[in-house]
Amino acid sequence: MFKKAFTFLEAVIVIILMAILSAVFIPKYDKNNLRQAANQILSHIRYARHLALVDEKFDPYDQYWYRKRWQIRFFKSSRASKDGTSKWAYAVFSDKPPYNGYPEISNREVAKDPLDKTYITGGYSSDPISYNYNSEFVNKRVAIEETYGIVNIVFSSSCNYYNSKTIIFDYLGRPLKGRSSSYNAPYERRKMITSVCKITLFDSDNNSIKICIEPETGHSYICH
Repeated sequence: MFKKAFTFLEAVIVIILMAILSAVFIPKYDKNNLRQAANQILSHIRYARHLALVDEKFDPYDQYWYRKRWQIRFFKSSRASKDGTSKWAYAVFSDKPPYNGYPEISNREVAKDPLDKTYITGGYSSDPISYNYNSEFVNKRVAIEETYGIVNIVFSSSCNYYNSKTIIFDYLGRPLKGRSSSYNAPYERRKMITSVCKITLFDSDNNSIKICIEPETGHSYICH
């Protein structure tokens, strides 16, 4: 008795059908730049909060000690791109005298990424040219327009203080808003975040994704 087997032609047809079915029914895992950017920013928001918790800035000899608090600031800069055009980036830093509110590597203010020891800044314009996007010392991933195509960042009214696009954390991990360089007291009522802060990222197709930061706790997450 002979066993029935596939002919070569039948095997080829089966392979082609399987390829077609795979293309139709198996979900595609294309690179999602918005989600990757949001996840990265979320991790750096949490890292800024962690630094605030472990690095108390109180100094009885400095009346402006609260301006040193750890923060994450979003900005556009020509230093944050390959070609010198102004693009979105962000930085995690702790301001130092003269308290100008800028994330300056040259003043040893910018945090280092614990993964690769690069500075968490896309390249701010007040730093020397050697610390731009092309520098080996700068974390290129935080130049989020150059790396992920993020073309706009919108803060909700709860955390948008004169368009500063900055979140500051105190020693309990509570979020505050506004530029630290403008603070004249440890806690100013207008600069306390009292409701959920939403940070929305947009790509060039106007797709968006939101990051939420809770008041009081500073807990952050991807939201809707």
